[in-house]
Amino acid sequence: MLFSVGVGTNAPLRYQPSGSGKEIVLSPLTHRGAGDYRRLIVLTAQGGPNMAPKLDKALMTDGATVVRGLFDDVVMAKLQELYGYCFEHPSPIAISRTSGEDRSYTDMLNSDPRVRELTEEALEGLPIGEMLAEVWGSEHVWYLTEEIFLKESKGNKNRGVFHQDSSLAPWEGEHWANFWISFDPVPKENALEILKGTHLGPQYDYVPYDPEDPSNQSKRGKPFWGDRNDPPWPAALDIEGDLAQDPNSWDVLTWGVEPGDVVVFHPHVIHGGAPTGPQYPRRRTLSLRFFGDKSYYKPIPPGGVGQTPKMHAERVRLHKERGIKRGPKMKAGDLWRGPQYLQLQ
Repeated sequence: MLFSVGVGTNAPLRYQPSGSGKEIVLSPLTHRGAGDYRRLIVLTAQGGPNMAPKLDKALMTDGATVVRGLFDDVVMAKLQELYGYCFEHPSPIAISRTSGEDRSYTDMLNSDPRVRELTEEALEGLPIGEMLAEVWGSEHVWYLTEEIFLKESKGNKNRGVFHQDSSLAPWEGEHWANFWISFDPVPKENALEILKGTHLGPQYDYVPYDPEDPSNQSKRGKPFWGDRNDPPWPAALDIEGDLAQDPNSWDVLTWGVEPGDVVVFHPHVIHGGAPTGPQYPRRRTLSLRFFGDKSYYKPIPPGGVGQTPKMHAERVRLHKERGIKRGPKMKAGDLWRGPQYLQLQ
């Protein structure tokens, strides 16, 4: 079981029995006076204060879980500095889109040396390696990369398409995890939506919204890879259509979060949603990715959504210029390893 004291004088005490997937919120702690406190207390059934937090086994069975109050203000400030630096110093594969009042921005795999420095400073002393090693049963844990997101909208239309990250990345295996970190409070109705247990299912091709009308979630485009994959993957399911017809057609996991909370999920799980709109016009999110012993290479065609050969050529050029160390070229089924990855455990 997990108790955590949230951030702020009037923050509630949250209680989550292990494996239950449910959270009980007790009355706010108001007896400490007006002073602001920033302290996390973690208790387990057999333990006491100051023990490392644990990841719920739901990460393995459901594909996702939430950890309340994992990061304090100091850590969040470091992570926000990392986010801001990435935003101000984009990689060659950054994607920015604007449509009317909607705006979206994503970037990842930034090889700027300062990004690595800021990442190491933010991760130093954190129990992430220990947490993942325990829930995975993995001897080792490595840090893979960052990804940043900015979404702005005033019309509740800027929903993320339901997808698997593994449809656009050469990853497979049990030991992968995304730490989804938001810098603003996110109400449940605007939170990331995760389809329970789909990380144990097949690999689907990525199907975007209709590029001519991306704000209309009832219109879908064509599978992204199609015949470029051999054999082709099945097209991603029309989750939006299913949920529009029957909201109970899928078991959707979603959590409203406060700064310091982290949603942890497997990149093969189907996820999407997280809209911005009138009551929640902006979302700033940093995703940190990690992997363990049972992580493998899966070949996919070159390229990505919105990316061009010129963008990738510039990324390769910068890697060489910056002396980024890389391991030997991987083949299908090889262990995912390389000297460029920060080992945490």
